[in-house]
Amino acid sequence: PAHVREFTRGLLEEMHVQDAMQRRGVTLIPEDLHFTDLVQTVTKSANIYFPVVNLKGEMTGILSVNDIREIMFEEGVSHLIVAKDVASPNVVRIFLADSLQQALDKMNTIQVDELPVVKEDAPNDIVGMLTKRDIISYYHSHTQGSGV
Repeated sequence: PAHVREFTRGLLEEMHVQDAMQRRGVTLIPEDLHFTDLVQTVTKSANIYFPVVNLKGEMTGILSVNDIREIMFEEGVSHLIVAKDVASPNVVRIFLADSLQQALDKMNTIQVDELPVVKEDAPNDIVGMLTKRDIISYYHSHTQGSGV
């Protein structure tokens, strides 16, 4: 039992983002989307995190439901704000070839449950999102019966 954590970490280092990522719809938010429309888009989506993209479709930021909540009830500013104003420009990305341990470490470092996935040769072109749930599901599906 004392070595289970090290064993698990070792297994996650052998598993990769590209294998665990579930293909699901990602709601991309245009940088210039007005706040009122942003609120409508976010409330209609099942997603929690939303990559923000420029006119070329390149990721320039990311925002969460919580980022929107902070501004939603401020009087008289919604018509002045666009998605780019709310989004964090410092996007932590994971690459398709990253290990699941690397992805999990990044999530834990910034305390999020989901990160955008990109290709190494196109770090601003979003491929999808990887969640902690994806990692856990993949890990369990590949270790059942192995005594882990």
